Amino acid sequence: MKKVFVVLGVLILLSAGNVWASGLAIPEQGAAAMAMSAAMTARSEDLSSIFYNPAGIDYVEGLELFAGITPIMPGHKYSPLREDSKIFSKKEAESNTFLPPQLYAAFRAHRKIVLGLGVYAPFGLGTEWDKEWAGRYTSTLAEIQTVYINPTIAINVNEKVSLGLGASYITSNATIEKMVDTGGSLAAKGFPASMMANTDYDSHFALDGDGSAFAINAGVLIKPVERVQLGVSYRWAYDIEYEGKAKFTHKNALKALPAGVGITAYDVVSAQMPASQDGKATLHMPWMLNLGVLYELTEVWDASFDVDFVGWERYDELTIDFDDDKPLDKQTQDKDWKNSFILRAGTSYDFNESFVGRGGVMFDKNPVPDETMDGQLPDSNRFGFSLGAGYKLGKIQLDASYLILFFSDREKENGVGFGSDVTGDGVINRFDVLPGYPVGNGNYESRAHLISVSASYKF
Repeated sequence: MKKVFVVLGVLILLSAGNVWASGLAIPEQGAAAMAMSAAMTARSEDLSSIFYNPAGIDYVEGLELFAGITPIMPGHKYSPLREDSKIFSKKEAESNTFLPPQLYAAFRAHRKIVLGLGVYAPFGLGTEWDKEWAGRYTSTLAEIQTVYINPTIAINVNEKVSLGLGASYITSNATIEKMVDTGGSLAAKGFPASMMANTDYDSHFALDGDGSAFAINAGVLIKPVERVQLGVSYRWAYDIEYEGKAKFTHKNALKALPAGVGITAYDVVSAQMPASQDGKATLHMPWMLNLGVLYELTEVWDASFDVDFVGWERYDELTIDFDDDKPLDKQTQDKDWKNSFILRAGTSYDFNESFVGRGGVMFDKNPVPDETMDGQLPDSNRFGFSLGAGYKLGKIQLDASYLILFFSDREKENGVGFGSDVTGDGVINRFDVLPGYPVGNGNYESRAHLISVSASYKF
């Protein structure tokens, strides 16, 4: 029965996978930045520096406002393993579009001080599969929305050095849904084995959770010589606690199955999986270190290069605490994520005083090991290619860009079949793969298309 509540961990897995590295992160926090694959640590391109490197807003002369939106269109395809090909069919996740906004403002409060404020969503996507697909016991729906409110200060030390500091209040909401093998649970209690993984008896699980936290980020820009600018930014690790309401809906077919004098199978599973229950989980978020260099090739052409390091080793396990202790008090899941890195390169070319063209490439190393990879939000190494343009019209700057992300195909073969010690080691765990059990073991292909538009105004 412990397996039934593994799904609660998906709330945190989804959040973690979307933050900084892999798992469909949203580091594209402005159209100009996205056009250069977010190689922004050493740049002072626009107010998106509040996100990338707070020292970068030192260029602001008066008051500046920025607004943007980035429609994101991810796609996921699933195909079963060879031994499951006669049981399950290929599936494609529902096509959903996500619309994370970006709002920034900054003004020069002193000849050496610029104050800024950013409101943005650096992660928050999801997946939606039908209720009978091969991975229905891992996920049918997952959505997350996260907003950072980030006041920032930039200080001009001298002509060569600028410092930046920011503090973020983070608020997040996540919703997940999946099917539960109620028939398998009853089969373990003596009901017919044919009830296992039977959609006629599957229960529906839904969890809606809210969390909040505070985070600090800092950065520095250094211009050691003409045409070269160096950037360093760091975001401290932090913890975010989610509190949620878990709900189970059981099928009426269970009411026709007697389980004793005056009780039915519906009564049994309702007692074990109550209609509503509160729960808590704390996620240990990683630190992130970004290093960047900007080089002016000519007066109108430049190039920037970034390397980002992400401390995902903090996410070694996840503990879920259930308020009603049903069917257990706490559950701990091993995660064993690894530290990862991201490589980025971007360039911009000024065709004239009004028009600029941009391009970029990136590689993002996936932090999730094969042993704990989950089909709920398929995660793998990704490559990105971007391009865009900007047009200046008086005090108004307009930008647009496009980014395509190619995810390496990945195979999942770590799901457990209910109550089946397939490996024969005496322990039922994620390595006990039972062919034909609906936990999404198979091959995953993912792509994502992003379009970004933004406008800024200098008063």
